[in-house]
Amino acid sequence: MCKNVMIGGFFLGLLLAYMQSFGQAQVTGHISAVIVEGISLSSHTNNSIQIKQNAPSARMDLGEICVSGGASATCAVLISTSTLEAENGNHIDFETDTYSEKRSPTLNHQGQHVFKLQGSAGNEIFSNKEKAYSAQYNVVFAYN
Repeated sequence: MCKNVMIGGFFLGLLLAYMQSFGQAQVTGHISAVIVEGISLSSHTNNSIQIKQNAPSARMDLGEICVSGGASATCAVLISTSTLEAENGNHIDFETDTYSEKRSPTLNHQGQHVFKLQGSAGNEIFSNKEKAYSAQYNVVFAYN
């Protein structure tokens, strides 16, 4: 019996040595990517504004912000409302907002959009004796 097993193993070895075998494996993969695109911001702001005593309270030009990025991307610029403060502590309302000639938040085909920053002081500024006021406002950008 041992001799039969050895002869069978020998023939099986010869058979496997001259026979080619192939195999296949199926692989499924999922890939996801987040493409991050750069954005460029430039600003031209007015930091020193004068209001004439008898002038009506009109919108003051605070400057502009230019957003450059991918064409057809969307963006938004939000500016916070603030108060003007005099050296003696008096406060006056100061309303701020953004204006854009292009009503859509989408960047143009060149990938640019200009937001103009505007503000207006409350009428009580004309009745106060203080000559100098200071204020701060925050600008927030959202880009997609």
